[in-house]
Amino acid sequence: MIRATARLRPPDAARFIVDYELRGESGELLASAETEQVVVNANDELLLTLPAALKKLAAEIIAFQDSRPSL
Repeated sequence: MIRATARLRPPDAARFIVDYELRGESGELLASAETEQVVVNANDELLLTLPAALKKLAAEIIAFQDSRPSL
């Protein structure tokens, strides 16, 4: 069995950074990675600030992550 986890970092700009870990059955770290997604508008222009709806969604995701017991 391999356990995969992903955690969203609190955004400080109009981007999302997610950390990933893959762990084996005994809990040993097999691999780790991160991805970065930037936010653009409908004209593919890079945004500098996170829109309110995405900021709210990110806050809800982070609150859920923080409420879960660490595995």
